[in-house]
Amino acid sequence: LATDPSLLLLDEPFGALDPLVRRDIRVWLRALQQRLGLTTVMVTHDRQEAMEIADRVAVLRGGKLLQIDTPAVLEAAPADAFVMRFLGETLEFPGRVEAGVFTPVSSAIAPFAAPPGRAGEAVALIRPWQVRLSPAPDGAQIDETHPAGAFHRISLTLPGTGAAFEILSPAELPTPARGQRMRIELLTPRLFTPKGEPIR
Repeated sequence: LATDPSLLLLDEPFGALDPLVRRDIRVWLRALQQRLGLTTVMVTHDRQEAMEIADRVAVLRGGKLLQIDTPAVLEAAPADAFVMRFLGETLEFPGRVEAGVFTPVSSAIAPFAAPPGRAGEAVALIRPWQVRLSPAPDGAQIDETHPAGAFHRISLTLPGTGAAFEILSPAELPTPARGQRMRIELLTPRLFTPKGEPIR
C-alpha cells in the first residue's frame, strides 16, 4: 500500500456496491477528499456519480477528449450534442433557425429565440424535466402517466409525425388526463446543428 500519495486513482470504486450504500460512500469519499486536499482521478461510467463527486469532469469518446470542465459548465454549455446526450437523458426536437427564432417541425412545440446570425436546420436538445405543458387543441397527446419518485413520467405523442417521447413533471403539479392535448414549451433548450455542433 502507498502511504501519503500525491495522486489517487480510483477505477470504478463503487461498481460492486448496493445503490443505497453507493450514495453514502460517495458522500463520505467526497468529504474525505476535500478534507485531505488529495488530487483524485476517478474513472467511472456512471454519469450521476461523476457529476456529483467531481470538481472537473472529462468526457472522452473513442479515446478523444471532447470536453473537460466543471459539472455546471458541462451541463450549461456542452461542447457538442454527444456530450449533452452522454451526460443525461435528453429529448430531441428537429426544426429550423430563421431570423433569430427556432421553429420546431412539430407545431405542438413552441418556437423560441435562437442566436442571431445563424440560419438553417437545427436540433433542440433538452432534459425531460425542463419543459412546461399548457392545454392546446393541436398539441401533443397525453398517452400515459405514472409516478416516478419526485416526478410523474408523462408519455406523449406528437401530432402528424406520431413521434413518442416522455417528460418528467414535478409530482406536486397537477397531472394531465390521458387523451388531453398539450403544447410543449422548452424552458432551457440547447441548439445544435444536424452534425452536433453547438449553435451559440
